[in-house]
Amino acid sequence: MESKLRAFLVGEAPPGRKIAWFELDGVAFEPREAALRPAAQTQLRAVADILAAHPRARATVAAYGDAKRLSKRRAEAVVAALTRLGVNAARVRALALASKPSGATGSSENSVADSGLLLGVRLK
Repeated sequence: MESKLRAFLVGEAPPGRKIAWFELDGVAFEPREAALRPAAQTQLRAVADILAAHPRARATVAAYGDAKRLSKRRAEAVVAALTRLGVNAARVRALALASKPSGATGSSENSVADSGLLLGVRLK
């Protein structure tokens, strides 16, 4: 995921693509909770570093699944983690979605087909 995110941000994205979605396959939560598992920090640190290197990038953390309230809390937990890792809060927001948007890249071996976590990125 990180290499595709870097490629998008350095201009290797398809022309005309305003936002790119990437599956956060290294971020996991405790079952039925919004608490991040410790292993999530590895991918979140990489994402924070990439965003820091690209100050024009704006991000949306989107969680999707059956429980919209839980999805929103999970997206907010990721945003909070990214801001603790140095990402300016004005550059990242949380969103709960009903389903996975078309065009999301990557897949998680651990994700359930009807739930997941995505990072949407656009350049300002």
